[in-house]
Amino acid sequence: MRYTGDMALSPELQERLGKLIEQRDNYAYASDQLQEKAFVAILGPTAVGKSTLTNACLQECRNRGISAGIGDTITTRDRRIGEDPPTYITANEGVTFESMIDQIERGELVNWSMHGTGHLYGSTPEAMVHDYTIAPIMPDSLPMMRSAGFAEVLAIYLAIPVEQWKQQLELRQDDPKFVGRMSEAISELEYAKKHKNELALLAIEHGEAPIHQKATEIIDKLVNGEVLTSDLNALDLIDEMLTFARTMVNGNS
Repeated sequence: MRYTGDMALSPELQERLGKLIEQRDNYAYASDQLQEKAFVAILGPTAVGKSTLTNACLQECRNRGISAGIGDTITTRDRRIGEDPPTYITANEGVTFESMIDQIERGELVNWSMHGTGHLYGSTPEAMVHDYTIAPIMPDSLPMMRSAGFAEVLAIYLAIPVEQWKQQLELRQDDPKFVGRMSEAISELEYAKKHKNELALLAIEHGEAPIHQKATEIIDKLVNGEVLTSDLNALDLIDEMLTFARTMVNGNS
């Protein structure tokens, strides 16, 4: 398998990356230093509020004196000014395809994935110093997180009412990659339906109070060792979001 992204890579890097892609299902972080830590994965399509819920959960932990952090994300793409959090380490900070391929080959990244644009994303164990790491991730990285040696991995999938999602998406429709992001949203929503029994599907409305309430519920369950169950209406919201996303993609194709 060969790299098929838009970036110009040398034949050597293409070959190395192609081998990693072929073997990706067998990738595992090569250390046991995470065995006393927990990871909370926040999943969902673009503009659904993953970062907002993540920040609310982290604030709830700070309020309770719980050791929690977001970890980091390293990526080969350029920084998105005003959008990327400080925990992103990008090409602007010196991340290259070669440096990330080196880390993946050595098993040094906790997880890694290749975006539809061809850019690489990953997380380093050095940033996971807290008892709980809470962070948005891509669905295809979840198996890696589950095999990375954490004491616990909680996977949360976030769904919101379609009307709220439309409002959030309106802020991004000038993005030239908008249709591509909506295509990815379709894949991620289909993932939630397929893996619904492996995820905590949460329905949430935008607004400070609903998000704070949901964050409190998540942290309560986490620290008490209780199971976080799916909301009854979450799967219905996912179906409605999926229908809308398909309409958006078909209308712009």
